[in-house]
Amino acid sequence: MNIDGYLRRVHDGLGRLEELISKLNDVLENRVDANLKVVSRTLLIDLPSDRSFSFEDFVATQSKYITAASADLIIRNKEVERATTELVQVSSCENSLCRFVSRSAGFRAGKSRKRL
Repeated sequence: MNIDGYLRRVHDGLGRLEELISKLNDVLENRVDANLKVVSRTLLIDLPSDRSFSFEDFVATQSKYITAASADLIIRNKEVERATTELVQVSSCENSLCRFVSRSAGFRAGKSRKRL
């Protein structure tokens, strides 16, 4: 491989790296961080300031509220889990970018590699 071919491959690899970083940032911002912000702002108790409760009313009101809030938290937790799994899959060395980097590293080290 000559220098021009190597530079073209490096330029292509950098383009793929930029695309990978863009995908990873998109997943992090829109699926992980957004859901974690909602989870962090979720109130676990509902105390209206304009109303007083008996103990039984308080327990009943909070049970309803907690059931609804926990259902939303479960959905958001599953979305964060799916997003992190996708992050791992996208960034794993099974993708073509890692294969490109390992081939290029072999070229830099002077090792002869069979062209694919």
